[in-house]
This record gives sequence, C-alpha cells and structure tokens, in this order.
Amino acid sequence: MAEFVSNLGFVIGSSQGKSVLEGFLQPRVIDKTGLTGKYTFILEYYSAGMLNLLPARADSDTGNASPPAASEPGGGLPNIFVAIQKQLGLRLDKTGDVPLDMIVVESVDKVPTEN
Repeated sequence: MAEFVSNLGFVIGSSQGKSVLEGFLQPRVIDKTGLTGKYTFILEYYSAGMLNLLPARADSDTGNASPPAASEPGGGLPNIFVAIQKQLGLRLDKTGDVPLDMIVVESVDKVPTEN
C-alpha cells in the first residue's frame, strides 16, 4: 500500500494531463488506511495524458477500427478518483492539514557566474 500511495500523486497529476516535466506540481498523497500488506490489482481509469493510447474500437457497420468517439472521453473509463473508490474501495479526501516540506529562497547575496 505504501508504494501505491507514494506513486499516486504522480498518477493523479498525469491522469489530468499535468506533467512534472511541464512544471506542474503533483498532489501529495498520505496513506491513512493502516494497511501494511502487499496487494496486486488492476486499476482501469481514463487518463487525459494517454488519450492517444486507447485501443481502437471496431465499427459495427464496416468492421473498420476507429478511435473512441469525441462524446466518449476515455472510452467510457472512469476518472482516477472514481476508479480508486469503485474498484479498490478506497476514498481520497482533500485536506489542508497535511504538512508540506518547502524551501523558500528569500534573498540572494551573490551574483551567479557562468561555468
């Protein structure tokens, strides 16, 4: 469970199309389940960052493969929050009382020089 939770912030951010490489901060997730065991599961959810990776559907009239319809984002898959709750039975609660380690640079005393 600890490994799942440690990666969950990245998974949530990337499922919303917010990449760390593009400068988006990922949500911080804290495990309050008390579960200590190892679990194997498959979590199926819609990820905005992986829309092009969805399998094509066969057209019933022509038999030709086509991407999911525009009215059907994610091919009918739930978002990450719904998937975690319905498929795993876990609930994610947004809270403001989570401690956050942060370093703030208030001033600079020296002008940087090139290498």
